[in-house]
Amino acid sequence: MEEKIKLAREFIEGGHPQDTVLRHLMIPRSTYYYKPPQGIKSKGRPVSSHTMKKDQTWATNEEVIFDIKENTE
Repeated sequence: MEEKIKLAREFIEGGHPQDTVLRHLMIPRSTYYYKPPQGIKSKGRPVSSHTMKKDQTWATNEEVIFDIKENTE
């Protein structure tokens, strides 16, 4: 799709009507005008590094994964 958009820009900058160029190349106008967001920050809660066990003690996530693997083998 990026190649189509580049080709469309060349023709449009060359003086061809934008609507005609986009229609012939089958590019939706929304795609042609789309600009990706800049500086996206991650949303939500940070990833945990520790997990509380049933006995109210803390264990690293690596320990939990090890225990799970050990119990499933």
